[in-house]
Amino acid sequence: MWTKGSQAPTEPLPKQCASPVWYNGTESPVPWTFSLHTSSGWSSQLGVSFTSEVGAGSASPVQASVSLTLSGQVTYDLKQDLGNSLVINVPSHQYGWVALSEPATKVTGEWTFDANGFP
Repeated sequence: MWTKGSQAPTEPLPKQCASPVWYNGTESPVPWTFSLHTSSGWSSQLGVSFTSEVGAGSASPVQASVSLTLSGQVTYDLKQDLGNSLVINVPSHQYGWVALSEPATKVTGEWTFDANGFP
């Protein structure tokens, strides 16, 4: 449960470089297209290995061995790929890059955590 005490207006966080830095070594401005697409998802893998052996042993006429192994993995994947485009003109003999910031707000209050009725 969350009880809000106060909430500040939304403001941008400090900008961070979101692209490679590109140098224009030509004598004229060059348009450069930058795009960024963020995606996320879950993936899972499950493996099963089963082996068996049957043979003759010294203590009994027939001996058997069975082995079963299960393995698994769950992965959360966050990717940033090319997506929506932004075209910038990099001036002659200059560097170009794209810096982006995320909007954020500061909220104060109280959190109450409940573990499904367990203390």
